[in-house]
Amino acid sequence: MAFADMVTSKVNLILEGLPPLTDYVPAIPTTMVPVVWFTLGWMCMNMIMHVISYAIAGPTYKKLPLSEKLTWMGWGVTTLHTLVIFTLCYPLVDELYPLWMAGSMTFVDSPDTIAKAALPMSVFMGYILSDVMFVSVAIMMRGRFEGDDAGFMVHHLAIIVTWYMALTQAKCRGFCIGPMMCEVTQPLLGLRYYMAKYKNFGLIFTINGITLLVMWWVFRIGGYVIVQGMSVVNSAGMIMEDPLRVLLVINWAIGGVLQVFWGVKILTAALRFLLPKKKDKTK
Repeated sequence: MAFADMVTSKVNLILEGLPPLTDYVPAIPTTMVPVVWFTLGWMCMNMIMHVISYAIAGPTYKKLPLSEKLTWMGWGVTTLHTLVIFTLCYPLVDELYPLWMAGSMTFVDSPDTIAKAALPMSVFMGYILSDVMFVSVAIMMRGRFEGDDAGFMVHHLAIIVTWYMALTQAKCRGFCIGPMMCEVTQPLLGLRYYMAKYKNFGLIFTINGITLLVMWWVFRIGGYVIVQGMSVVNSAGMIMEDPLRVLLVINWAIGGVLQVFWGVKILTAALRFLLPKKKDKTK
């Protein structure tokens, strides 16, 4: 806890020393200024990942088309993002965990939660904005959507709208902490991507896949869909009192459908990998 508080304090101190963007662009809401800086920061991290990839995985990385290089960079940055988000969200867990487990999240935050959630939400929204920009460029370069691109864009755009309203209105921030904690699965997806590029399907690939399957269903299905779903049901009476709560629940529902969809895909892929089809001996 002390380490997380120290990191939060240092980051806030750095933000206070940056140029006041509202002096140059008055239209930017004050609560969005950190988001702008973090968006630029995550974009810079992608460029740093580009240099690191050339140094570490030169031949493999160099032969990739530019659109695929953007994907490679993104999976590297997401691991750092996960570590940062977990560090910043950790101080809020003590207060919110009992509410999550009891299914009694009320959408009404304490002043402490509103203050503490601002930084991790700004970091997260900055990352999402950066991610959308790079993925959009990759899609335009390919000239088509591939794989889960459509679901990815719906998921990320829903987050951007919700986080913007929660930050600018200083409401419903506690409900947003749970979805951010689900980022724990991202490094495992990134590792799977890199191992697939190297065609490394050995024991580590199998262990990573099983770990991903378990953590996806624990955090994203159990935590995001079921636990937060209980909060939505138990708070149904007060949801209609505030448009932001309505929007938050709609976006939560969209995210829930996507989490289940992707969870089933991961489960299906794991079963196919672990239980290969038997060869037809009659041929």
